[in-house]
Amino acid sequence: MESPKANAKEEHTVIKIENFGTQDLLVEGERSHSQAYVNSLSSWEMDTLTALCDTFLPSIDVSNVTTNDSVVKFYTTSASMAGTPERVGGLISERVNHPKKWLMRVALWVLSTWIGTLILCGRASLSSQFPYFQRFSQLFLSSKNAHQGHEDSHTLCFLHSDQNTNWFLV
Repeated sequence: MESPKANAKEEHTVIKIENFGTQDLLVEGERSHSQAYVNSLSSWEMDTLTALCDTFLPSIDVSNVTTNDSVVKFYTTSASMAGTPERVGGLISERVNHPKKWLMRVALWVLSTWIGTLILCGRASLSSQFPYFQRFSQLFLSSKNAHQGHEDSHTLCFLHSDQNTNWFLV
């Protein structure tokens, strides 16, 4: 016996989204598309921020799944290739006005050192090859190279905030 929902005709709605100023949604204010926020993060902090961005938006090889060049280009573009770390760094530098902003910058700096990565990420920062202790940005590269072709290659360490804004390792 079929349910009434099985007999119902499925309706699909297609919404075409064209260029309606998504840049303005991301970067508010009176700045134009050509002007970007000045990034005052150090190179060490940017190294960690780039690794974080590439962890969340990695480059994925789908050439064995599809031959559509647009789809392949979309999936092989990582966050750092799209300029996301520079934009986020600029937003952190100029737009974030939170009293605990210094704590975020300290966390970025600590993760840029091998000792800080060892403290925050634990055994995930250790390697069986020299150098045995790795910075956070090196974790992503070694994990990516070691698991090339595997879908689960982006498991690193993450910081989690509880409701009292205390940070702890997950």
